[in-house]
Amino acid sequence: TSRKIDIYAEFFFETFNITNNFICVLDQNLVFKECNPAFKNTFLQHNETLIKNTFSEFFTINESAQIAIENLLTHKESVEISVTHHLPNKEEIITEWQLRFDTDQSEILGFGRNVTIERIEKQRLESSERKFRKFFDNGHGLMCMHDMEGNILEVNQKGCEVLQYTQEELNQFNLADLLIDKQKENFATYLK
Repeated sequence: TSRKIDIYAEFFFETFNITNNFICVLDQNLVFKECNPAFKNTFLQHNETLIKNTFSEFFTINESAQIAIENLLTHKESVEISVTHHLPNKEEIITEWQLRFDTDQSEILGFGRNVTIERIEKQRLESSERKFRKFFDNGHGLMCMHDMEGNILEVNQKGCEVLQYTQEELNQFNLADLLIDKQKENFATYLK
């Protein structure tokens, strides 16, 4: 069905042109043959300029990605890699790629996406978590974390000393177990 093939081709062509993700075709030497408009929009490179480069020249490729690419070329197996590219203003763009040979094993299809913002956000979150952990662990007073029902998840070292229980013992408690009767009246409101 020729009509079906035409529909798929049209769909691919539209996707190729409007997606923010990267789509490229490489020859067996990793030379760019075709790149979608996302390359120009993100990397500020026209298709004509890219076609003169190899994937390995355009992107900075670490050792593990290089090994994966060698496996792709040797064993014709699909690979997933992460690479970087530096813009003229020194901004670093991090992209994740899936590279695989087409059905004829004559060209390599590349599908990539910009993960720069995700990586930056992940680094910020990890930094924030480290700061919180340091604050929690080194607190001068009792600090604890509990779930939405008040079950104790963790108590800092100072809290264990003040309460005279081990961390393992406190993990068996609900926060209500540590409250005096007068405070228990407001506990349900606190949990809300």
